[in-house]
Amino acid sequence: NYKSRLDSFSTDKIANFDFLNKNLKYSLRYYQEKALYILQYFMGLPPDDYFKQKITEKLDDHEITFYSFEMATWAGKSLLMGANILYLFKKGYRDFLIITPSTPIYEKTIRNFTIDDKRSVFNIDTPLKFNLVTGDSYKDKTCAYDDNADMSIFVFNIHKFFERSSGKQDESKGVSYTHRPLEESYWKDEQNNTIPFVDFLRKKELVIITDEAHHYQNTKSAEVVKELLPDMVLEYTATALELESEKKQQKVIYKYAIKELIKENMQKR
Repeated sequence: NYKSRLDSFSTDKIANFDFLNKNLKYSLRYYQEKALYILQYFMGLPPDDYFKQKITEKLDDHEITFYSFEMATWAGKSLLMGANILYLFKKGYRDFLIITPSTPIYEKTIRNFTIDDKRSVFNIDTPLKFNLVTGDSYKDKTCAYDDNADMSIFVFNIHKFFERSSGKQDESKGVSYTHRPLEESYWKDEQNNTIPFVDFLRKKELVIITDEAHHYQNTKSAEVVKELLPDMVLEYTATALELESEKKQQKVIYKYAIKELIKENMQKR
């Protein structure tokens, strides 16, 4: 069924495809379109489908579906990420947490989702209003969080979830900043009480996105996913871990290999 759908694929089968094109800076390549279509296909499978169950994990009473995309380096993972965010926005999701494994990728990702940056994946003329909150701006008002924005994109380096104060006079220095109510922050509960950033995210229908996802198959990263209990996790990597003997088997639903990129003269051997 999967193969037959890919063989007969056309973009008119992707829901809201015109909306995506209007809000992305660049046109999707055919394999990015296929990856988007496959996300739609898997999301549409019933919960009791054999393959839907294979990509779904249960944590206590909460089920999380993992959709993994293995895309060759330079194949445009960031643009696909933006397309998937817009697709999920039209499905009703409003909060997206992107987790990166290193400072260079963290900084690159912030640029990718800053509307007026030349490397942004979004069209500068998009009518959508975004909150862009980073692991450096979430502690205070510098993130300019707006409750009335169309969607929120949170970009965090994984280490930001475990960052602690080293000050001797800080009574909470053993508690990471993401787990502390920071008086200068925007994060409130229904009674307008300041709450930790992690508690704020837990109240959302959260989508977690991991870049270079093979770096997240470790205890610390799994810890963040388990704590936040998102609705789904989208994983992007150029080198997926797929064997059961490896740290954590990834649920790859679409693969575009480096050999395909080379075949199309878009990459050198």
